[in-house]
Formats: sequence, C-alpha cells, structure tokens
Amino acid sequence: MYAAVVDREVSAEDAPKLADEVRSWLLMRQVIIGEQFEIFEGDPLWAYRPGSNVKRLLGPSPDMLRGVRIVTGRTAFSSTAGHFLFCPVCRYTFEPDEDDATDALAEWQSGGNAGPVSCPDCYLTQPITEWDSDWAYGNLGIEFHGWPDLPYFFVRELTRLLAHETSVACGVAR
Repeated sequence: MYAAVVDREVSAEDAPKLADEVRSWLLMRQVIIGEQFEIFEGDPLWAYRPGSNVKRLLGPSPDMLRGVRIVTGRTAFSSTAGHFLFCPVCRYTFEPDEDDATDALAEWQSGGNAGPVSCPDCYLTQPITEWDSDWAYGNLGIEFHGWPDLPYFFVRELTRLLAHETSVACGVAR
C-alpha cells in the first residue's frame, strides 16, 4: 500500500518550513524516528523509519511498513490505479489522454500554470491540477510507503496541522 497526504495550497517558498513542522509533529507523536534510510535498495529516495506509536495508530499488522517521505517541490503524487478525473459538472469519470495529461503536468512541474484538460462528456475545461482526481498535486506531500489505509482521524489531524486543503493519493505498492 501507498498513500500520500498532499497540501494543495502551500507555496513553494513556504513548503520547506511547513515540512519541518510536519517532521517535528511526526517525531513528537512517535509516528517516525529521526533516522533516515534508503527506502528502496539502489534508489536514492530517503525516508524516515516508522516510530513506536505506529501500532497504536494503524492496528496490529504493520509488518510491511517501509517508511515515510516528506517531499517538497512541485510534485504530482500518483495513484497506482491509473489517473482518473471526476467531472464536477456532469459527474463523468474519465482517464485523460496520456499526451494531454503529460503536457498539462509538464507545464505545471516546470513552474508554470497547469495545462488544461477537457471532460469528454460535457467539455468542461480546467487545469489538470484543479480536477477532482485520484492523483494529488502540490509543493508538499507526506508519503507513507507500505502502510495500510491511513485512519481518517490521522489524515484530519495532519490536515489541521498543515492548515490548508489536502488531497490523498493512494495505491497498491511502490
């Protein structure tokens, strides 16, 4: 399992400071310990090891936990289930054309505005980052690798700490 809680509103300038606050909060709650490790062998992604309170948070079976990454910088946090968009007008669910989605995200990740994507049913057009989606986009994300579904109260507390709107991207394994 994989989940990322993503701050949708924090600016690129404020994200590192807020990331430090999140790290301190997770350490204080003993959700993580300060030691970092290479989360996937041979891959230069570093994560924090799970802390002693994880069993109380998640229940009795946190055997597959890998770690927690705190990511800053414009990032599209993907779902392993695909990239589905949900139209707020006609309620149509669709997977955007791969080329259109790639171009729209590339504009955003390079520092510009997100490119537009249109609903194939009602033709609503808006930036890809504004769609209700199973992906999440932002300058700060907290990734939980190998964790089961995050409890609602935990996501709510993390959202309260961030003091911004959040999205959650989930998937099977990473």
